[in-house]
Amino acid sequence: MHPELRQFFRIDTTAIHHRLHAQFDWLRDDFTVHGPAHQDRQDVTRLVRRRLLDQALAMSLAIVNDSANLERKNRVEILGKAKASGYETIIIWVQLDEARLLKRLHELDQDSLSRSQKPAWVDLYEAVQKPRFEPPEANEADRLIEYRSEVDAQERTVNKQRRL
Repeated sequence: MHPELRQFFRIDTTAIHHRLHAQFDWLRDDFTVHGPAHQDRQDVTRLVRRRLLDQALAMSLAIVNDSANLERKNRVEILGKAKASGYETIIIWVQLDEARLLKRLHELDQDSLSRSQKPAWVDLYEAVQKPRFEPPEANEADRLIEYRSEVDAQERTVNKQRRL
């Protein structure tokens, strides 16, 4: 996480998943999208995230909602609550070239396999996240910051030059 954001209250979806997995037998599985507890863990995580958000808003904390936030409807609901509580809302959209993203996801899957865990990242992206993703629009938040890494920008420039 960026050092300037460390002081914010962070609603971290991955941390919630892991806590639920560790604490409740009925939410324990292999963390793949095909695991028997996948959908239940998603549902409970969504509820926990909403409760944490409501409490953080009531306490006027600076908040980072660290999640994929794939669907516009859900983002609008979350940002609407924040705006109604007097917050300035900002979406930080981290964009990554799909080939680079898939390479990183394959590396994460290889790391999982090296730790005797099932690969989950590529499947999660292709089966769940990619089909549900709706790009953010400028009117969803007070500010929309689009971020692309310099490496991706440099590669796009090199690839354009190769095509010329």
